[in-house]
Amino acid sequence: MMNKYEMTNETRETATGQTLYRIRALRNIYGNSKMVQKGELGGFVSHHDNLSQIGTCWVADEAFVADDARIENDALIHESAKIEGKSRITDNVIIGGDAMVFESTVGGLTKITDKARLGNSTVNGDVNLEGRVYIMYSRIHGKVQVTDRVKLVETAIYGNNILLLGEANIKTTVIGSVTKETKQVVISDKVTIVNSGIYGEGIVINGDAQLISGVRIDGNLVQISDFSTLEGMIEIGSKVNMKEFARVKNMSNTIFTIDNETLSGDVSIER
Repeated sequence: MMNKYEMTNETRETATGQTLYRIRALRNIYGNSKMVQKGELGGFVSHHDNLSQIGTCWVADEAFVADDARIENDALIHESAKIEGKSRITDNVIIGGDAMVFESTVGGLTKITDKARLGNSTVNGDVNLEGRVYIMYSRIHGKVQVTDRVKLVETAIYGNNILLLGEANIKTTVIGSVTKETKQVVISDKVTIVNSGIYGEGIVINGDAQLISGVRIDGNLVQISDFSTLEGMIEIGSKVNMKEFARVKNMSNTIFTIDNETLSGDVSIER
């Protein structure tokens, strides 16, 4: 089969001085949410290895693919998106807006748009990354939506119907696993979660709640809201509701368990 595109003489440079070349379709391409006509100009690449000649993958508009990044299968990179480093974009992925992806592997039905930033990460499944999200050194798999100004660093997410929004700040945390089904999780507002684990179903964490240093949610129907704080080796079971200024701190080396309980007001538990 003949090549599907060629590199033209129209060029632009990246911020690092790398020369990119606009592409032009050599035949009709019927692909991922876009039909490209023979002769139509596309986006920019630095060399032929950036965009596979096989499949219906395409780089459109003012988007570019630089360095050793590669686009394959039915993936579409369009609008002003930027793919850099050794990123690999496959399957039916669509990346647009002013999104930037570097040193990452993205597959499945993932959509990345707006001003999302994804670096040194792996994303696969039915995943939506939008708004001004910042995701570094993380792994996301399943049906997951991350939006607004959420920050994820060194975090792994495995689950279905996981929604992260607002200005949530999550670091060195695991949400779900390949062996324990986790679903219907909503983390929003200005929540801070550091070095913790979240597993189960029907979990809502919002407000200015904080989970820090060893907290593990392993149950169903859990809500942690308002200015609630959990710190230390604490395990949350099912049907736990923390709200207002509830605070639990465990500085011992023994796990403190909370199950089927409501904590509210100014209640404070320390061990």
